[in-house]
Formats: sequence, structure tokens, C-alpha cells
Amino acid sequence: MKNLLGILGLLCIGCAFAPAIFAQVDGTGWTLQNINPIADVQKPWNVPLSQRFTSGAGVYHTWVFNTDQPFSEGDTTKPRTELRLPDYTSGQWQFSAQMMVPSDTSNWCIFQIHTGDAQSPTYGSTTGMLFFESSNGGSIHWYDSTELAGHLYNTWFQLNVVHDLDNHTQYYYVNNKLIYTAADNGATDFYFKCGDYGQTGFSHEGENNIKNVKIWYQP
Repeated sequence: MKNLLGILGLLCIGCAFAPAIFAQVDGTGWTLQNINPIADVQKPWNVPLSQRFTSGAGVYHTWVFNTDQPFSEGDTTKPRTELRLPDYTSGQWQFSAQMMVPSDTSNWCIFQIHTGDAQSPTYGSTTGMLFFESSNGGSIHWYDSTELAGHLYNTWFQLNVVHDLDNHTQYYYVNNKLIYTAADNGATDFYFKCGDYGQTGFSHEGENNIKNVKIWYQP
């Protein structure tokens, strides 16, 4: 890891509005990538995109119901509305965004590092997922187990995820605090996703508000 103290921006702790930080963590040397976050939005296959996703005033609004269809006909996964970001295969990559999850959302995945589609059968579909649950005032969990951060319902928070393919390690930050570190699954092709993806025991509706989605890279 680079210098963990190298954080850009200003943090507003406990504010009702979005904190000012939407840059990278983990030191300097990151290069901002030119991406279109909504180039690929996965949503239930049988409804128009406009019924599960809107974009305006700089905010992406995703929502989906637990009775919805999966994102492709015949697929067996649970319902989702997610931004699917570009693949990456080497070096260090970082996702950054601000999110606000309404208080009627529980047991939905809001972020994941997905294994590249061709490698998923060998390495597993994901190497990291963050579930949002109703406990502790709205909390982020590593999959369906360890709570990583709480008291987040109806509040903008900053999420940064660093994935270092050189040492196959992933680092998770909320409001610029390192909250979790884990080894990845050993694959060489991944992509970031964010939004709403249903999990066991999910609430009737999953909903998320996302802004300032950025991808950073350094070799």
C-alpha cells in the first residue's frame, strides 16, 4: 500500500449533506480515468430502464423490488439495478463515490468487485461485496457477516475501494477511514459494480443514491 495518510479533500462528519471528499485515498500518484458510469446499467430485463434508474443533478438513483426479474431472461440471480464499470486487469485500481441509502432498504448489496465474466466459473463470481442492512441505524457489512460501519441511513457517505492486483489485496474505506482489508480470489480480471443487488432476506425495495463516481489507476 502507498501512504495511507495521503487523503485529499475535506471531510464533513455527521452532516446531512454529502461530504466534500470524492477524490482518492491511499496517497498520491493516482490517475483519474475517463469513464461513463452509466454506460452499462444492469436492471430487470423486462422493464424499461427509466422504471428502475434515473440520472439528474449529478445523482444516479437506482431502485429495484424483490419481486423483480433478474437482469437477463433465464438468469437465476436475484434482482438488481447496478452500474457495471469497465474491466481492469493489472496494477492498482480505486473506486470512489458518495452514496445515500434510504431507511427502507435492507439486505441489498450496494457495491461489489466482480470477477471478470470469463474467469468467474474458475474463481467465483465476486471477490468482495458490501451488504447494506437495517441493524445499527443502517450498516455496511462484509457480505452477510462482519459489520464494518453503522448509522448510515439517509446520510451521504464516502466509499472508496482500492484493489491492488500486484499483491491481490482489497482495501475498503468509509468516510476516508480504512474499515476492512481482504485478499482477493486470485483472478486477473475484475470490474466494480454499485447500486442495488438483492440478497437473502432482502426488503421489498432496494434503493440507492450515488454521485461523483470515479475510477483511479496507478501501475
